[in-house]
Amino acid sequence: SAKLTDVAQALTDFFEVPEADTRSVTPAEEVDDFLIDRRNHFPELEAAAAAMRTEVERQGETMMSALIDSLDRRHGISVVNRGRVTGQPPVGERFRNHCRYERENRTLVFLDNASISTRRFQLARVAAELTLRDSIEREIDDPRLSSDAARGQAFRALASYTASAALLPYDSFLEDAVDCRYDIEVLRQRYAASFEQVAHRLITLRRRGAEGIPFAFLRSNPAGHATKRFPLPGLPLPRYGHACPLWAIYQSFQTPDRVVRQLAEFPDRGRFLFIARTVTKQPATFHEPPVLHSVMLACEAVHADETVYADGLDLSAREMAARVGASCRLCPRVECLHREEEPIVRSDAH
Repeated sequence: SAKLTDVAQALTDFFEVPEADTRSVTPAEEVDDFLIDRRNHFPELEAAAAAMRTEVERQGETMMSALIDSLDRRHGISVVNRGRVTGQPPVGERFRNHCRYERENRTLVFLDNASISTRRFQLARVAAELTLRDSIEREIDDPRLSSDAARGQAFRALASYTASAALLPYDSFLEDAVDCRYDIEVLRQRYAASFEQVAHRLITLRRRGAEGIPFAFLRSNPAGHATKRFPLPGLPLPRYGHACPLWAIYQSFQTPDRVVRQLAEFPDRGRFLFIARTVTKQPATFHEPPVLHSVMLACEAVHADETVYADGLDLSAREMAARVGASCRLCPRVECLHREEEPIVRSDAH
């Protein structure tokens, strides 16, 4: 028993190291590690996206109309709507994010209930895939992506990255973010974007010499399963399963569509500001349930005063911080009333 305990502790100490030199097992893990190693910032794609935006803006009065016109003129792609008359899509049809690109007949199909922010983003993503394919493929020519599946996932991730860079230009977006103190509601209204799109863009502001606040990102479904993640050094984010049930990302499910802020303190005394909100993909019909997730940004407490989310918080008072952990198995707070599993770590921190 003592030997098993020592082994478990050694494994825990190993996996708690943020930059542990571990081998990715699945294509999704390879893509995660590729993005983390690159700090989720790609200068060449930023420049390519800016050039694409400049060219597209000549095509129409609004960005959405310009993208539709550009896709038609440059690539012969039509954009159409398709309604839903039942709670399920027709057999063989699969829509992701309320849209689908049909390569065989060069048509981008949107469901009627797709939001304006979704339409703009998906138009920009398809434009990036077609217009900037060579630039994206140069980025994914990386030994860390060891399979076609990993490279395919990375290509889609960087196409989305490029779409975001085109719709939320780096310099103006960073300036606006600093000016409004990272108020996501202000930014999403100013850029006609969703909460999640703005949160994604905030974690890419890592240009050397012109950096934004370093944010971590986590998205979870109501079951607590982490569906997207981008960690920070010192802030462990779950790759599988769930994190500490006290985190703001889970509390936000109790107050849908409202931002939840939280000053969190970990057993090692590291403190972070958590900002979370639910995001919902609305159903197309009465019989179709909405898809609900929670999105969370996190930054070190030292940066909290740069955001609106620190207003009214006494960051110097330790009793103001929620006493959290990484997860029950990796948390030494044995007295926690929310514990679901026994810890496999030493209880020398509280």
